[in-house]
Amino acid sequence: MKQSEEILSLGSIVSIKGSYKKMLIIGRALFVNLPEGKKYFDYAAVTYPEGIMGDQIAYFQHEDMEQIYFHGFTDEEDRKVKQRMENFKKTSQTTRQEESE
Repeated sequence: MKQSEEILSLGSIVSIKGSYKKMLIIGRALFVNLPEGKKYFDYAAVTYPEGIMGDQIAYFQHEDMEQIYFHGFTDEEDRKVKQRMENFKKTSQTTRQEESE
């Protein structure tokens, strides 16, 4: 299923490729410290309907989503955050392309 490139709001419920559980988005645009170094992820989520269970949080990229079941709440503040996120992604993609040339 082809997904929109629109950044989802907190509270959105999605499925992720390779997972049988629905996921509730609780974070966006995160840098996570992993053993191999710091990595950027578009989203952080917990299982739905369970919610937070210990420290189990899934990190994933927008393109990893399979289906959107519910769009979370959005208002003017959320739209501003999404715009800043989109600007960051465009800037970081341009920087990565320039570094690889």
